[in-house]
Amino acid sequence: MKLKNVYVVVLGFWAVFFIRCENSPFLEGTNNTTNKVEWFHISLGAKQTTLNWSCSSSTKAWLAYGKHTPDSFKASMMNEKIHSVQMDHLEPNTDYMAYPYCGEMSEEKIFSVPFKTWISDDPIKTRGIWIVGGIGADRKPVAEIDLYDPVENKWYPAVSRIPTPRAYASVVNHKGIIFVIGGIIDVSGAFVISNKVEAYDPISNTWRSYADLPTNIQGAVATSVENNIYVLAGTTTMDMTTGTLTNQVYKLFPDIPEGSAGTWVNYTSSTNIYKKIDMSGCTIGGTLFFTGGRFFNSGNPDPSSDVYVPSANAVTSFNEPSLTGDSRHGAGIACIRPQAGDPYPADRSGVIAAGGSTTGSITQPAGIISPSFQFDYLSTEPTAASFTAGPSIPIARYFPSVEYSYENRKAYVMGGAVSLNVPSTNVYAIEVNLSGAVGGPWETSGLASMPRARYAHSAVIISR
Repeated sequence: MKLKNVYVVVLGFWAVFFIRCENSPFLEGTNNTTNKVEWFHISLGAKQTTLNWSCSSSTKAWLAYGKHTPDSFKASMMNEKIHSVQMDHLEPNTDYMAYPYCGEMSEEKIFSVPFKTWISDDPIKTRGIWIVGGIGADRKPVAEIDLYDPVENKWYPAVSRIPTPRAYASVVNHKGIIFVIGGIIDVSGAFVISNKVEAYDPISNTWRSYADLPTNIQGAVATSVENNIYVLAGTTTMDMTTGTLTNQVYKLFPDIPEGSAGTWVNYTSSTNIYKKIDMSGCTIGGTLFFTGGRFFNSGNPDPSSDVYVPSANAVTSFNEPSLTGDSRHGAGIACIRPQAGDPYPADRSGVIAAGGSTTGSITQPAGIISPSFQFDYLSTEPTAASFTAGPSIPIARYFPSVEYSYENRKAYVMGGAVSLNVPSTNVYAIEVNLSGAVGGPWETSGLASMPRARYAHSAVIISR
């Protein structure tokens, strides 16, 4: 397949990316005038990565590489135009920079190639969409973790089980580990708010318990930025009028002290955070984008959006774009974040949101819902201007999960409730290219149904 100057070849468990020099997103900041590298392609792996490149004439070549600055060097001593060097002993899920040279090393000829190693050499676990939590057809939290491969259109059901099944939890990928934070649990047939923090390693298929939240929280939003996890908004009660959090930020240091269950701290944001629950949030550009939700005092839905910046402990001062159409809470959301090594690394980043409820309720689970057909998309490059209404979802749904496949450029809407306490197994997909237009129509047939019905769940890709 071809997009501008990007070519993709998939060979077994290896993805090979051919990129010409002109207009490549990898080349920003390099000097193409003096550089003699004509093109390159990179074969990614978890611990090994191979770089091939072409020089403008036959010559010996060198490759320097490292995490931040070059700390390893390899030579290709044949006088040829095309060179191939394998980089060994790399760390999985880690950002690196490679610098191929034609001829002698010289700073004037630096040609930079950023890349990120795979989390594992199992592409299904890396590209697959992990479905976590939610409420099932029996009106109880779902324990099973299901995995969907959008390339094969195949489900791998019950890959694992959450030790403490939950719904309305904050689920976030942190360095390839899926954290399930807070939410509600079933105790003898009654819903109770939890402060549990449990983390799943999809590669080793193991669970680990972390330090409990300082308080019970459900309906919050969360983000992973650098080495920490942040949780904000949400409520401490089942009746949101009495427990909605005010400007509180909970920060988890997963690795401090080293070898421990982590450490939580909580503090007040320097700016006001919406007093809402069931907002839709995702991580983009080192920030937490959140939108929609329902107000604490009335339960009424709201379309407003904001962005929390952990490094500033504040939300932005800009008027972030609101959702289109009716106000709603419980919409599914995904942030699109292309990166080097993707089949389409030059695609724009952005946000997609689908479904939700347009009717207010002050209880959790909501006592009344009006599922929405709405599908919105937002490009954040060069700036986030406004959401655009896309083609309506074939069947309205409340609290579905949404994720994006970087392999086939499609957004997936999974499950969700079609009416009060009636979850669905349906999966719908639509082509999304924020560098161009959102395609259509929705794919409504041929997609494998979810192994089990659920709503108020989350979808996660561990490569993001």
